[in-house]
Amino acid sequence: MQFGEQLNMLRRIKGITQKELADLSGFSNGEISKIESGDRKKPS
Repeated sequence: MQFGEQLNMLRRIKGITQKELADLSGFSNGEISKIESGDRKKPS
């Protein structure tokens, strides 16, 4: 399982939206979307 898939699964288990995760993490909503879809590698 790739990082983005894990992130998506855990986010859904916690019941939060990409926007809420973005606000909590400091990443933009677009970056969260890209990470989850595999268009961007996990942040270092």
